[in-house]
Amino acid sequence: MGKKKRVHRLIAPETRPIPAEDLMGPPNKKKKIRKQIEKRAKRAAKEEAKALARAPRIQRSAQPLNAPDHVVSSLWSGPGSVDEATKLRRKALGVVVRGAAAQCPAPLEDDVKWGDARLPQPLWRRAGAKLNDATFTAVQRQAWPAALAGLDVLAVAPTGSGKTLAYVLPAVARLRRESSVAVALAPTRELAKQVLAAVKRALRGGTETAILVAGGAGASSRPEQADALRSAHFVVATPGRLADLASSNLAPRLNDASILILDEADRMLQLGFEEQLDAVAASVPGKRQTLLFTATFPGKLRDAAARWVRSLTVTVRVNASKGAAELEASSSVPAPPPVAAPIPAPGGQLTWDEADAATVAPPAPTQPSAAPPQPQPAATAAPGMIETQ
Repeated sequence: MGKKKRVHRLIAPETRPIPAEDLMGPPNKKKKIRKQIEKRAKRAAKEEAKALARAPRIQRSAQPLNAPDHVVSSLWSGPGSVDEATKLRRKALGVVVRGAAAQCPAPLEDDVKWGDARLPQPLWRRAGAKLNDATFTAVQRQAWPAALAGLDVLAVAPTGSGKTLAYVLPAVARLRRESSVAVALAPTRELAKQVLAAVKRALRGGTETAILVAGGAGASSRPEQADALRSAHFVVATPGRLADLASSNLAPRLNDASILILDEADRMLQLGFEEQLDAVAASVPGKRQTLLFTATFPGKLRDAAARWVRSLTVTVRVNASKGAAELEASSSVPAPPPVAAPIPAPGGQLTWDEADAATVAPPAPTQPSAAPPQPQPAATAAPGMIETQ
């Protein structure tokens, strides 16, 4: 008899998931692997704590981190003004000026346009074209002349009042005139990116460069940012990363800075960046101009700001609703709240991050016309029912 042929049959592979016990071995081995992982994590945490303990502490200086008597060149043609007409104009805008009020110019008039000869051109004219010639906000009307006059500015204004444009344009005008460096600090990476976008739009048409120095982009971004910092003209940064580079002597460009900007200063203090702000202020030369913008001005910020600004400092407080409230006081019918200006779709002219600065004035209140007397309900109406004519 011949040998039988073997028939090889294909067996379908097992499709069930492989249990964790088969991968990690028996329970004892599983516990051993987990313990090793925990031990490695604890070891890494201890090494990080030791590295932080070895790092030099940022010492908070009791002395002013500026040159109190330094005089910044003026880019504004008009003198300071404290006459009655200026006071009335500020009152109508809801603006209160304190400090070096005698050196602070009057706010811009209502009919001033973006192409005004007193404003550095063509910078302002190009910005106005991007914003479709939007109306200036209250903080812009007063902060622009004060900053261009060479004063340190502490501006307290609500969110969405046009603060970014209030410091970006004067800073760009000054760094171009003096061929210097401007440093702007923001509390978070997201806000810093918004400021950087506004700065890049303002720098169009020139040879100046702007960079972002912030954490959150991985460890590899630190050397890249340090390298880009060597040639930048406008540095937008978060306090932690810039103080880290300054303490490591990786930010020599700060020695050439003549403008220091602190945006959302109250939030930066709330996030615990006071030591880092002191470190950056100490790294920037004392002969500089400081522009501080904030939504609130608590006592802690007042004490810190006293170390950062010079003696020629003007405090600008803006109450967005004050001017409108005074104009409406004589009317018996309250006006509707202000309506935010519509922002065009992408591709339109209003492309700045401060597009919300432009607001549409509320319509003038009108007295309602007397309504004709309504006829009385019929006497035969059923109880609980009202007849309508």
